[in-house]
Amino acid sequence: MSVPGERLYRFARHVCGDATVSRLIDPWRADFAHELGEAIASGRRVRALLVRVEYTRAFLRLIVTGVVLGDGVASMLKWQVGSAVVWTAVFLLPFVRTLAQSPSEDWLVLLAYLTPSALMIGLPLGASVGLVFSMRRRRPSAEVRAAAMAVAVMCTASTAILDTGVLPRSNQAFRQTAARPWLAGRRLLRGFNEMTPSELWRAKEPQAKRYLYQRAFVTFAPFALVPCLLGLLTYHRRGRALCAVVMAVYCLHIGSANILLRSSPGPLATFLIIWAPNIALAAFVAAARLGGVWRDPAS
Repeated sequence: MSVPGERLYRFARHVCGDATVSRLIDPWRADFAHELGEAIASGRRVRALLVRVEYTRAFLRLIVTGVVLGDGVASMLKWQVGSAVVWTAVFLLPFVRTLAQSPSEDWLVLLAYLTPSALMIGLPLGASVGLVFSMRRRRPSAEVRAAAMAVAVMCTASTAILDTGVLPRSNQAFRQTAARPWLAGRRLLRGFNEMTPSELWRAKEPQAKRYLYQRAFVTFAPFALVPCLLGLLTYHRRGRALCAVVMAVYCLHIGSANILLRSSPGPLATFLIIWAPNIALAAFVAAARLGGVWRDPAS
């Protein structure tokens, strides 16, 4: 017979350090086993079910508390938020400089329309760069690794929402507003950047798939980058230097992929060219895990 809460306890051991488990999870486990055992021994099935529900809720609260208050988590989150803001501002800077040279009465509106495009890049880069810079004098703890993966999930979800529901409309609104003096009330036709992913998938033009794969590549970039960076920071003595190399190669491929795509390859080749960094990083992380390379943290 399994011990009550054994699966949740194993999960807690995976995402929290020993000190957090001893302080928060061990007392929870003892109380859970005691109350559930009493309910089962007395034959009160409804009571046993309520105990399971209540202690599962308590477990989730303890896990969130333990991870958020874990060593290094607050610093990591500050670095990630700051990095996301800086990278978003960097991608908006050329537009701001252009407006400074030719002011427009709609400049605030145009800036707001461009912000989703900048966030599509700023969020993944902020999550990755902020993680590396926050680990200047320490190795990632279990809480930091769990929080970093949670941030990666939230970044992916946020960019997916931006890509699906916000970006196409904001891009079209930007074009329409910028060209309004010359349109005389007419509507501009939408380009590939103004289409939703589902519209790009259904489009007949071969180039539509290229835009679809590129936007999906950016959306899932945190899922590829963050696990790899965490592994390097945790299990290698020169983790930060290796992370810098990985990110440099990653960004270099993004810039050079357009050269490879000039020959207009087929849909599969286009997908492989664009997604090569994500696929390579995912395969590297899987091989390191399965091969036992990432087992003992570096000293």
